[in-house]
Amino acid sequence: MLEQIKKLWASLSTRKKIAFFSIAVLSVAVTVILVAWAGRVQYRPLYTNLNPEDASAIVSYLKAQKIPYRLTESGTTILVAQDKVYETRLALASKGLPQGGGVGFEIFDQTKLGVTEFVEKINYVRALQGELARTINQLTEVSRCRVHISMPEKSLFVEQQKPAKASVVLKLKPGKRLNSNQIRGIAYLVASSVEGLSPENVTVIDEKGNILTSKVESSAANATPADNQELQVATERRLERKIQTILERIVGPGKVVARVSAKIDFTAAQRTEETYDPNAVVRSEQHTEEKSTSSKGAAGVPGVASNIPGQALGAKKAQSKQNEFKKTSDTINYEISKVVTKKILPPGEIKSLSVAVLLDGTYKMKKGKDGKPVKTYVPRSDEELKKLENLVKNAIGFNADRGDKVSVVNIPFETVAEEEVKVSFLDRVLNRDVLLPAAKYGTILLIFLIFYLFVVSPFLKWLKTQQIALPGPQGATALGGGGYSLGIALSPEVQKISVLARTNTDRMAQLIQELLKEREESESTE
Repeated sequence: MLEQIKKLWASLSTRKKIAFFSIAVLSVAVTVILVAWAGRVQYRPLYTNLNPEDASAIVSYLKAQKIPYRLTESGTTILVAQDKVYETRLALASKGLPQGGGVGFEIFDQTKLGVTEFVEKINYVRALQGELARTINQLTEVSRCRVHISMPEKSLFVEQQKPAKASVVLKLKPGKRLNSNQIRGIAYLVASSVEGLSPENVTVIDEKGNILTSKVESSAANATPADNQELQVATERRLERKIQTILERIVGPGKVVARVSAKIDFTAAQRTEETYDPNAVVRSEQHTEEKSTSSKGAAGVPGVASNIPGQALGAKKAQSKQNEFKKTSDTINYEISKVVTKKILPPGEIKSLSVAVLLDGTYKMKKGKDGKPVKTYVPRSDEELKKLENLVKNAIGFNADRGDKVSVVNIPFETVAEEEVKVSFLDRVLNRDVLLPAAKYGTILLIFLIFYLFVVSPFLKWLKTQQIALPGPQGATALGGGGYSLGIALSPEVQKISVLARTNTDRMAQLIQELLKEREESESTE
């Protein structure tokens, strides 16, 4: 084989040798480039949206550990090798990185001599702002946060004391938003962390300057329509989870679909009730008795006779007639017990519920007409559906007086299950971890295929072009065997002659001698 290769190389013209060498070098270069591209390190984001302080500390750590990294997006994003992302994050977390911007209470770890009280106060405010910013940055929707706190000087007089104030600037992640409960939570978090700060004095804005909350109140009466909608959706989802949790234990996972529609009263009201006990109780009792005696005045015959001393006995008899008076009264005070009840009715009372539950049946394998097993759907009995319906009613707190409705229907889920399997398989195929490597190696294969079809294959066909050696004039330099080398494709007749030369050398030699003899005779005749 080595001798054949040498002969083939010797039979090639200079132009073909140069072309062959160029194609070989190009093939090696393309192969090296593709292999290097396929084997290069895949970088993934370690952290994004970093502030300069955290980015500098992380880069210093990566340099010390000799971990390759890259900086993108003006240094706010750090990339490391894909297989080192999680390991590096854990190592940085043990170092307290990233800190989330600003300084925290670690500013007091090193005590400095000669620090004034004013500097200590400023450092405390800075540390408090940094710690709050780090805490708020942990929210899923928040990309970056800054907190500003204004703490006035304390006054000797209460009426002259100014309240503390704070403002929070949030940069949200793309496509994320905060609901009103989360905004109130941020305001209360800041207010609870600063002495003398109330939630009403906390202002929260986004990176565009929009005021997310200007005054936070805990009263539910100030809820917005968006808050009411969120409350309704949360109530419906909570009831749906309760229904599915109970029924899936009975019929199996994936065989229950529950939907709840709740009508909720969002009107806030206050109600006062007074209740009186019909059974009275004696509180006090008073008995009064009064007696008196009185005379009718002068008695006897009027005139001088009755005033004579000898007539005194008659006067005494007359005066002995007296009147007696007696009065009795009883006063009883009864105590009637009274209960005064004041009720504040917050919004969110459920007025009615409408529940729809879909249940899958059971499946049995039966032989079909062709003898092959076929899955057959078996519906659930009415008795079983009635028991399941009672379970649903007990789970949601069914109340017929307020108009609650519960509907439990049994239908086959087989078609839905197949569609879900197809969708889940498509999701797995389109997964980034699967799609990117497949695209990379597919691109390499496509480049190799194009290179072979348009470069290697035409070159191989060109090399197969055989050469015909013709005798040259006397003194001419022979190429490849005593004649001019013509790089032309062989015709079918010439190919047959070539086969004959290889299989019957004697006959071929005789034909060549005859051809040469005829040529000499023709030349002599001329």
